[in-house]
Amino acid sequence: MMSEGTAFRKNRNRDGTPAIALVEEAVHLLRLSPLSLVAPYYIGSLPFLLGLLYYWADMSRSPMAFSICARAAFGMAILYLWMKCWHAAFARRLLARLTGEPVPPWTIRRVLDHLEFQAIVQPAGLFALPFAALLTVPFAWTAAFFENLTVLGDGREGLKAATEKAWRQARLWTGQNHLLLSILCLFGLFVFLNVVLALVALPFLVRSLFGIETVFLSGPWYVLNTTFFAASAGIAWLCIDPLVKAAYVLRCFYGDSLRSAADLKAELKAILPVRGAAAGVLILVAVIGA
Repeated sequence: MMSEGTAFRKNRNRDGTPAIALVEEAVHLLRLSPLSLVAPYYIGSLPFLLGLLYYWADMSRSPMAFSICARAAFGMAILYLWMKCWHAAFARRLLARLTGEPVPPWTIRRVLDHLEFQAIVQPAGLFALPFAALLTVPFAWTAAFFENLTVLGDGREGLKAATEKAWRQARLWTGQNHLLLSILCLFGLFVFLNVVLALVALPFLVRSLFGIETVFLSGPWYVLNTTFFAASAGIAWLCIDPLVKAAYVLRCFYGDSLRSAADLKAELKAILPVRGAAAGVLILVAVIGA
C-alpha cells in the first residue's frame, strides 16, 4: 500500500507543489533566513531603486535632461547590472539553504563569469518581458525563464547549459506557474495600494503625533504626480520581489529534484544529525544507568 508521503511526492512531481502552498513555503523560507542571507538582495536593489527614482524625477523635470540623458542612462545600466548580480547571489544563497550545501566561494574567476553571464542575459528581459506581457499568453513562461536565470546564472555553469536548464524549468508545471504569477501579481497590487495609503497618511500622522507641519499638507496635489507613484511602486517592489525570487528558487529546487533527488538528499541531511544526536543521548543514558 502506497504511503501518504510517497503519494504526495508523486503528485508533486507530476503537477508541482500547489501554487498557494509554494507561496507559503517561500514566505517560510524567507522568514527563517538570517539577515546575512537576505542582505545581498537589498545591497543590490536599493542603489538601483534610488538611482531610478532620481533618474525619473530628473528626466521629467530638469531643463538639462537632454544633455545629461546619455550619461544618466549609462549609470542606470551599471546599477541594473549591479542589482542583477546581487539578486543572483541572493538566490544562490537561498538554494544552498534548501539543499543543505555550503555556498561556493566567490573566486575572481567566478565573479567575472557571473558578471559576464548576467550582462548577457538579463538586459534581454527589459525587452522580452513587456513584449510578452502585451501578448499575454507567453508572459508566464518568459517571466519564469528570466527568474530561473537569476537562480542558475551564478557563473558555475556555462551560458548554453544555464539557459537550456532555465528554459526547461520554465516549461515545467505550467498550471502552477500561471497560478503562482497570478497570486503574486494580486498580492503585489494590494501591497502597492497599502504603500500609497501609508504614504498619504504619513504627513497627517506626523502632525498628529509631533505637531510638525510639512509641505505635503499644503494640498492633495503632491500625490498627483508620477514620481510619487513611482516611489510607491518601488517600495512595494522591495517588499514583494524577494518573495518572487524565493518562489522561483523553490521551483528550480523541486524541478531539479526530479532528476537529482535533491529534495530527498536535503531531507536526509536534516534527519541524520538529529538521529545521531538522539543515539548519542541514548548511549549516554545507558552508560550512566550502568
